[in-house]
Amino acid sequence: MDNSFSSAWNIVRSPSQPFELCNTVWFPSHSPKMACCLLRALNDKLLTASRLKHFSVIDKDTCFLCCKEPETIQHLYFSCPYSAYIWSLCKLKLGWILEYLSFKLRLLISRRNSQRRPNVMC
Repeated sequence: MDNSFSSAWNIVRSPSQPFELCNTVWFPSHSPKMACCLLRALNDKLLTASRLKHFSVIDKDTCFLCCKEPETIQHLYFSCPYSAYIWSLCKLKLGWILEYLSFKLRLLISRRNSQRRPNVMC
C-alpha cells in the first residue's frame, strides 16, 4: 500500500463526475475569487437572504436592494430591478444594447416585409 498524501486523499474523498464547465470557470487569466463566486452560484451555495433565513441566521428573506421579493440567486442576478439596471449599464458599456436593438429592428423589418407579400390565389 502506498503511504502518500494522494493515496490518502483518494481513500477519503467521495468520487464525483467531472465538472462540465471546469475549463470555463478555472481559466488561468480569470480571478480565483470570481471563479469561486461563480461555482457557488452554479451550485446554489451563495449566502443569499433566503438561504440565511433557511439556516435561521436572519428573520426576513426580502431582497436588500429592492425590498420586494425573497432574495434568491435567481432574483439577485436576474429579477431584481436594481440588478437589471446594473446589467443594462454593463451591456451599454460593452455595446451589447446597440447590437440587441439592431437585431430587434431587423427582426421587426423582416416581419413587416413578410406581411406585405401579395396574396396569390391558387
